[in-house]
Amino acid sequence: SFHAGPNAVVLDRLRALAQGTDAAWQYLHGGAGSGRTHLLIATCAAANAQGRSAQYLPLARLGAERAGAIRGFGGSDLLAIDDIDAIAGDRDAEHALFDLYNRCRAEGATLLFAARVPPAQVGFGLPDLVSRLSSCTQVSLKALGETERRELLRERAGALYAVPIHSESRPTCSGRPLTNGRSYGVRRRSATTWPSRPTAS
Repeated sequence: SFHAGPNAVVLDRLRALAQGTDAAWQYLHGGAGSGRTHLLIATCAAANAQGRSAQYLPLARLGAERAGAIRGFGGSDLLAIDDIDAIAGDRDAEHALFDLYNRCRAEGATLLFAARVPPAQVGFGLPDLVSRLSSCTQVSLKALGETERRELLRERAGALYAVPIHSESRPTCSGRPLTNGRSYGVRRRSATTWPSRPTAS
């Protein structure tokens, strides 16, 4: 699960994005273990729970199929694209993402991006793509501090001895693997699990 820690404001933005009350496109960036993928999938699931269509596309898993998958992506209210830094230097894929960006603007769809670093640091060869991505709201995912890490360890240690919770009362967000370069929607269970805000100690 995702421990909010210093990223509680990020969750508020993504809730608004999922609900359609905030039209600003978001670009999340953070290092390994920052929870980027978890947040994108949870946002898609939250959008589904609000009756909105959503799709998630993990570019790092696609290999040579990336450009075609990007071109075929769309048709939903919310589109979440993970690991966009994986296409840096791939001219065809970069142009496909640039075209998707412009198409979603024209269609009124919402885009949510995630990468390890901000657009200007990714290494894209297409300057117009960098410009478009930089115009999104930039959200830096911060690493947990020492206090938050201790709290998280206590929670996980406590969970080892807790009575198991059925999926009906503690739903999870999950998706189906990508096959043949096609994107997939997020499968909903009984509700969407959002990380809880940290409580004051």
